[in-house]
Amino acid sequence: MRGRPRRTLLKKAGRIAAAVLAALALASALWLLGARLLAKEEPPSLFGYAPLTVLSGSMEPALSAGDLVVIHRAQQYETGEIVTFAQQDGVLVTHRIVAQEAGGYRTQGDANNTPDEELVTLRQIKGRVVWTIPYLGKAVLFLRTPGGLLLLLGLGLALLFWPERRKKTHRDREEEAT
Repeated sequence: MRGRPRRTLLKKAGRIAAAVLAALALASALWLLGARLLAKEEPPSLFGYAPLTVLSGSMEPALSAGDLVVIHRAQQYETGEIVTFAQQDGVLVTHRIVAQEAGGYRTQGDANNTPDEELVTLRQIKGRVVWTIPYLGKAVLFLRTPGGLLLLLGLGLALLFWPERRKKTHRDREEEAT
């Protein structure tokens, strides 16, 4: 009988940990959504960190299309660092700083033969890449589609009602046993 209470305690601890992680994920998602919609912050950030998805192979092999990168703004940047910056048309690009010049930073994709034509100013830089999660960006891109949103909604509803259904089934079994 000693193992049974321990298992119950572990199950409760697991449920609490899952609930806390889900709440943190939801709070982060709402914060990022609010930052994008209300504050018009681009890219939206949480405590100065912003997740972005790599869309091209210009930074191969360091970064691949579909990777998720997390950037963080800094006061200055050094040659060799990978940064995300906004081009004149507003498109975000993630490339490596290859030189510092009087007018700004010279950048280049690792897979590109030549540096980018325009210098990048400090004001254009959104942040340096501090963390990379391979392939996760593909999942993020999928979740932004109508199908992905429906999947998230379905999973959320299932998680909301699943514990109650399990309790009801357990009670039914107990009643049948008596």
